[in-house]
Amino acid sequence: MRNSAKSLNFKDDRRVVKEVYTSGGSLDHTLDMYYNENWQILEVRKDGNADPLKQYVWHAYYIDAPAIRYYDPDTDGSSIATQYFTHDANMNVTALIDDTGAVIERYDYTAYGQVTVLNPDFTDDADGVSDYEQNVLFAGYQYDAESGMHHVRHRNHHPALGRWIQRDPLEYVDGQSVYEYVRSYPTFALDPLGTTVKACTSWRERVQLKFPRLKLWIASIEFSGDFLAEGTACAVCCDDGRIVSQFSTSIRGRGSFRIGSRQDKGTVITTPWGPMRVKPYARGMYGKTGGYRWGGCDDATKKGDVCTQIRGSAGAEGCYEIGIARACIRGEVFYNQLSCESGRVSNCVGGRVMVRGCVGIGWFERCKEWVVVDLGKC
Repeated sequence: MRNSAKSLNFKDDRRVVKEVYTSGGSLDHTLDMYYNENWQILEVRKDGNADPLKQYVWHAYYIDAPAIRYYDPDTDGSSIATQYFTHDANMNVTALIDDTGAVIERYDYTAYGQVTVLNPDFTDDADGVSDYEQNVLFAGYQYDAESGMHHVRHRNHHPALGRWIQRDPLEYVDGQSVYEYVRSYPTFALDPLGTTVKACTSWRERVQLKFPRLKLWIASIEFSGDFLAEGTACAVCCDDGRIVSQFSTSIRGRGSFRIGSRQDKGTVITTPWGPMRVKPYARGMYGKTGGYRWGGCDDATKKGDVCTQIRGSAGAEGCYEIGIARACIRGEVFYNQLSCESGRVSNCVGGRVMVRGCVGIGWFERCKEWVVVDLGKC
């Protein structure tokens, strides 16, 4: 018969002693489990041994996301294995990896957390029990093999029943049942405290834009860019019973554009002084950066700022011909514009005009140097 845990005692503020007994009623072993202030397990010692059986390091991005485990099955301090965790989007631990990068054990779950231990090749483990005493599993919760339940800080979760064993200490804040687990959405929501439903979905999308060259009557337009949008949306149940949405996103990226003459030689336009060949153009960069965050139990206001920046230049050049002489002009305007949703705006405009004259017949032509009139820098 399977061993059973006859007692689970809170000895200190964050030390729990578990006594495991055989089916005959005799003590098999004890486990001293040490936790930090967030009730993340840090260390497990067996039978009071000075050398830990297991030690844990946790990710910073979620309270129940284990990163690394140091495992010493003989508790002799000389055969410590470094092992790594992988998890899915619902924080279920999916595999245990050794320090060579090889998968040594996998885990599969039902919707409410009943675990199936798998071999590295995805076949069922022979006895269905972890060969590495790995018990951080469903949603990153700590699994107690003797009771078949998950310890989730304020309450115990029963994966076979799909519900909490204890009443919600906050009573009916999550709905009409004080035992319902995450409002019956176990594949979408989490409850790391046993009191507050946290339902989140995340996205990350990279968009690369490359428009074909668009030819119009007098111009051609080209645009390309690379933009990344990512964020998280959560439904949070607050202590006072309110259900609020918490949403954050960030956008960053930049693109480039060029608008030029449809014909390489420009376009002939009519002026009061006669025909003039003009080649207009515009070119520059377009960027968007920043992020949003709004919602939450204590703060329902939007935070963050999104800014759009456009910088570049626009100009034209052309020549007016009088017999064997030509008068040419080239003008360009530089700009740098920043506008943010917070109201922060900055604009900068500058430019220059260049003029020169040429005299010649056919391929023989002599031109003066460009005369530059600076209109300011940006």
